[in-house]
Amino acid sequence: MTPDRNPLQGVAATVTKVVGVVSAALTALVGWGVVTAAQDDAVIGLLGTIPGVITMAGTAIAAFQTATRGEQHVTPLADPRAADGTPLVPDPTVPPLAP
Repeated sequence: MTPDRNPLQGVAATVTKVVGVVSAALTALVGWGVVTAAQDDAVIGLLGTIPGVITMAGTAIAAFQTATRGEQHVTPLADPRAADGTPLVPDPTVPPLAP
């Protein structure tokens, strides 16, 4: 199985299809008199919150993933240390960079 280059597009397409099918089914049920218009409005309103919740969760996950994965690749300026814990010190043979 090859990794998907654009996984978010697949998720967006799936969510759009599910919301569309549910909305169409509710509209049909209202037309047949099985569901009242007020119930239809309530469910459609609930379905409208799904993209917001997904966006909120995705943003939180992305922020934590960025912080977690980024820390492994960045040397802190306050107390720089090598992977084994030894302090990193400037090389005295290298002249400082000009501002």
